[in-house]
Amino acid sequence: VVRTANGLVNVQRGRADTLTVGNITRQNVAVHISESFGDMNVIGMNFLSSLRSWSVEGRTLVLKS
Repeated sequence: VVRTANGLVNVQRGRADTLTVGNITRQNVAVHISESFGDMNVIGMNFLSSLRSWSVEGRTLVLKS
């Protein structure tokens, strides 16, 4: 069970050998998988904290590697 902005969620834990978002690639990333997320993909702080910076502009997440 993990705590999210929307409350507690049951998850399965795993690792992605390679995770690519746009032109940004990270190796050996811990991931949580849950039906509670529905069809929404969620980027965790472990990925975001590996970036030079990130911000939200309106409804757009801006990632800078």
